[in-house]
Parts: sequence; structure tokens; C-alpha cells
Amino acid sequence: MFIEVVGNSGSKNAESRLVCMKLGTRVLIDAGSAALISDEELDQIDLVLLTHAHLDHILDLGFILDSMISRRTRPLVVTGSEACLNIVKTHYMNGLLWPDFSKIQVEGRPILE
Repeated sequence: MFIEVVGNSGSKNAESRLVCMKLGTRVLIDAGSAALISDEELDQIDLVLLTHAHLDHILDLGFILDSMISRRTRPLVVTGSEACLNIVKTHYMNGLLWPDFSKIQVEGRPILE
């Protein structure tokens, strides 16, 4: 198994990418720069592990979920501490700032667990 560092910075500019690592081909650790991963690679991801809810670790989660809607045949599991997941749901994917993907289904299948 390999770890690929997609981004490792707390700031986003031309020289740096936000925190995101691929563990093998099926797991992402954080999603700060996840939108930089190809669609083909994202389609293989089964699990996103969020270490904490700072924006540099979660920013691209909504973008990758949005891009996966029409292609995914199985839900993407997003996990982390209860506190982290509550912050993401309450302040990010709340249906106001970004859709609540846990309530969206495609052809009767959830896209997010």
C-alpha cells in the first residue's frame, strides 16, 4: 500500500495545495485538495477519513461529491470524529452553504453515508 500526498499545506495558492492524502486507491485522508484528483481515481475511492473540520482539510469534499453524483454506483463513506462530522453537517453540507449529500439519492441509491 502506498500514500500519495495530494496536498500538505494549510494555505492555498499557486505553490501550495490544501491537505489531502490518498491511502492506496480506495481511501482519502482529508479532502482539502481532493478536486485535483482525476475522476477515474475518485471513482475508486470508497472512504474519506476526515481528521478534523478545518477548511483546509474539508474544502473539496462538496466538489468531489458533486462531481461523482452521475457516475457513482455505491455510496461514498465519509467518517471522522463525531465532532468533526457534526461541524461538516451543521456548517458546510447543511442545505444552505452546500447541499446535504446525505439526503440525495440517484436511482434509489444514497451517494453519501
